[in-house]
Amino acid sequence: MYKLHKINNDFYIINEKEKINTKIDLEKLENFEYYIKNKNDLIDDLIWFIAESKNFYDKIEMKKDLKALMDLEDDYIFSSNNTNEYVARSQDQILFDAICEDILAL
Repeated sequence: MYKLHKINNDFYIINEKEKINTKIDLEKLENFEYYIKNKNDLIDDLIWFIAESKNFYDKIEMKKDLKALMDLEDDYIFSSNNTNEYVARSQDQILFDAICEDILAL
C-alpha cells in the first residue's frame, strides 16, 4: 500500500507496509503516462477552463471532472498526460499502487 507525500518541492512514494520512503525523480515522469498533480490546483484550473470554454459539451465534461476531483480526499493525485483520467489513492487503491510500482521501477 503506497501513498504520495510532498516535502518542500520533492515528492515521495511512501511504502506503508515496509516503511520505505522513495524520492521521485520528476524528470523521469516527463515520458510516463501519469504525472503527480496537486488536486486543488487541478480544481482551480478546471474552474477557469469552464468559465472560458465556449463549447457546451466540453463544459459538461469538465464539470464532471470538477465534481469528481472535489469529492476526493487526497491532496496529490496522478493525472494522465494523455487523457483527462485522474487516479487517486482514495478512489482506486489497486490502480494507484500499480502506478506507484511502475514509477518506482523507472
